[in-house]
Amino acid sequence: MPLNHTSKYAELTDVQFLLIGKLTVEFSIIEFLLREVLSRLLITSSFLGRTFTERMNVNVLIEKIKNALDIHKRRFGNSIVSKDLCELLKAKLGEIEEIRLIRNKFAHYCWSRQTDDEIFGTGFLSKQAKYSKPNEGVIVITNNEIEEMYQNVFILVNDIEGILTNLPELIVDKELKSKLKYK
Repeated sequence: MPLNHTSKYAELTDVQFLLIGKLTVEFSIIEFLLREVLSRLLITSSFLGRTFTERMNVNVLIEKIKNALDIHKRRFGNSIVSKDLCELLKAKLGEIEEIRLIRNKFAHYCWSRQTDDEIFGTGFLSKQAKYSKPNEGVIVITNNEIEEMYQNVFILVNDIEGILTNLPELIVDKELKSKLKYK
């Protein structure tokens, strides 16, 4: 039986559900913005970029963005995207990767309330615990830690939006469409 359903005392509190939901929603915004970042780095319109990125998970998006940043550095000598902006974006990608690990645990672990201020999650690993890692596949996290992660992701969203405003944007509008010739 799932942990959260074993008893009324095991079910997460409304506050705990709210905190996890806030973090999850904010992280989905990060995923959307990463798609926008990749589209701009590939110098394609946002709409066309979505056809390329729609099935990419965060890991793949981060990998592709890193590859695009490397191309901007090596091929274009940072003439399209500045070195400073590339470095800032790489730093933000590192922050996203750290948060992604915890966010994935919320999505894939089974959770229960440990106390009103703390939750317990387990991945129910099939392998034996090691002496060196006796708590592998298990996490205890406080409401305050979840709130702090949410605040960090919220700030990260604003940071990525700021980076987006400094990336080149290909705008496909009526004027551009009228200049395109189809064969």
